[in-house]
Amino acid sequence: GVVDVAVRFDAYIPEHLTLADMRGSRVLSHPQALEQCSRFIKRWGLEPEPVSSTAEACDLAATTGDCVAIARAGLAVDPILKVAEREVDDVAGALTRFLVIGRQGSFGDLVGGSDPTLRTLWMATSRDLIGHLIDNVGPAFDEIITSPSGQVLLVTSREAEPDDDLPDGVRTLGRVPWTPRTPLVRLGGALPGVRHEIKPE
Repeated sequence: GVVDVAVRFDAYIPEHLTLADMRGSRVLSHPQALEQCSRFIKRWGLEPEPVSSTAEACDLAATTGDCVAIARAGLAVDPILKVAEREVDDVAGALTRFLVIGRQGSFGDLVGGSDPTLRTLWMATSRDLIGHLIDNVGPAFDEIITSPSGQVLLVTSREAEPDDDLPDGVRTLGRVPWTPRTPLVRLGGALPGVRHEIKPE
């Protein structure tokens, strides 16, 4: 299954300081949040330091008093912290898409979907391993999402191939209802670590 969650990030700092005081300091957050707030980080000359969650970032900022935390808007934080700047995301209105994965049949029958909205999902350890999947003859919708480490999620309208025919490092997750995201147009190019490739059906 697929769940889309609207994301908005705020910057939190100790209550008695300003962002000008924090220029050049560490900025803590989940790695994905740091990627999504790169302009804010660059503007204040902050040094990104990934932690396990945005909540941990706020805890550390409150404890140490020497860093900025980036966390979701409205997060309940220690009273020593304040919101220094709201909506520090690079792209307003961003969504985080979660894939909900379970054993075949565990979610019951698909409802409310139609064939044009169903997509096959493949995971691969590198883009080289999925070349044969997207080079097949015939029109298709292909969306390739690449992580900074090189791992790949392929979302395609093509039917799944039998697992026996897939090379090591490639795994089929099945077919799910999938709404293509609206293409984002902004100055500065594509989102960090994300590559989209669309082939018209």
